[in-house]
Amino acid sequence: DEDGDGDGVGPCSGDCDDADPAVSSAAYELCGGVDEDCDGVVTGDCVACSVTVPDDQPDLQAAIDGAATGEIVCVAPGTYVGTVNLGSADISILGVAGAAVTILDGEGAGPVVSITGGQGLDTLVQGLTITGGSGDVGGGLDIQSSSPTLRDLVVIGNSADSGGGIALRDSAALVEGVVIDGNAASEGAGFLVDEGSTATLSGLLV
Repeated sequence: DEDGDGDGVGPCSGDCDDADPAVSSAAYELCGGVDEDCDGVVTGDCVACSVTVPDDQPDLQAAIDGAATGEIVCVAPGTYVGTVNLGSADISILGVAGAAVTILDGEGAGPVVSITGGQGLDTLVQGLTITGGSGDVGGGLDIQSSSPTLRDLVVIGNSADSGGGIALRDSAALVEGVVIDGNAASEGAGFLVDEGSTATLSGLLV
């Protein structure tokens, strides 16, 4: 099943446009009149992006900083270098074409994604590959005193003293459909959940 556009899905596996990496059964339907998720229905149950990186804002951190509560920051296919911090924002960050083609690479500059501002489950990080992170705690994702929803992520190639892939501290996060592989740490190479956390975990592959 040849994958012509490199999105991780071939025509026989549900890619209805194998020339466009933003269109496949792994993508999310946007409210723009295109059947991105290849379900045969145009629009239907769709995602209304508040801002799209890089089309509307080339810098992901700037898009996060400018987003209001409840807004959706959509990230187009590509590799984005650097780390991001959600501050106190209750927002969603969505890789619209899925994790196979939407990559956040920290290049060793710190945790790739930091969520430490007291966010709840309405804060969502979905459809991204998280790689190249480092730090004392939480190389890939550092979640502290916050309880976001983490869904459909690939967390790979990160390192930290504790929680190389993901670290949950004082968190009731919801973690669904996340692949955690090839991370390194002295404690909790892939995943660290401290005693103060009551996270809900579903469909993890570690």
